[in-house]
Amino acid sequence: MRELNTTPRLSTVSNTSDAVKTRVMVADDHQLLRDAISAPLKQVGFDVQMADSFETTCDLIETAGLFDIVLLDVDMPGMDGLNSIKTILTQNAPGAVVLFSGSVSPVLVKRALDEGAKGFIPKSVSLKSLENALRLVATGEVFVPYGFLESSDNGTNAKAADGETAKLTERELEVLFRVANGQFNKEIAFELGFTEVTAKMHMRSICRKLGAKNRTQAAMIAKQRQII
Repeated sequence: MRELNTTPRLSTVSNTSDAVKTRVMVADDHQLLRDAISAPLKQVGFDVQMADSFETTCDLIETAGLFDIVLLDVDMPGMDGLNSIKTILTQNAPGAVVLFSGSVSPVLVKRALDEGAKGFIPKSVSLKSLENALRLVATGEVFVPYGFLESSDNGTNAKAADGETAKLTERELEVLFRVANGQFNKEIAFELGFTEVTAKMHMRSICRKLGAKNRTQAAMIAKQRQII
């Protein structure tokens, strides 16, 4: 089993009472949920600290040191999809970052995993399951609920404006992700190896499927629905 690389500011995992406790940050903007999670985790041996926004999460890593696990709510104030996840991954490296959400796109989870995230834990899990998932991640493993990523194998589901389910292809997702990062069709075409006309065709298809009037609105809708 692969172990998590450590630095002097990172702890090691152990269930023994005299061992250094696993450091966990619960980053979520709902105080009731933070309290409900943190107290039981402390009782079973975790060293838990809390943050309530993207900014305070980054500040806490800076001031308190690296965490073994950052349990990261993807809908907190200040979060900007994959860009914010990548920032926290970089700041907390080599500690683990695990997405934590009640509703998140499998595509976003997959892209976060590709960037180095160590998993996704739904907010609907029991406290015991949460504890077990965190202990698993702390050993260096990746935790994702069984079957969760299967829905993203051939694209992702997004609700169109008329309520129908529209599927974005993997290539359309690549284009949409770059649009959300401020790239123009010419730049996207160059990076992905096709013509600018093809990029425009992909954008028309994306807008149609998302019910968007233009590329800017398509990017906003995608972020709101956690497609990217």
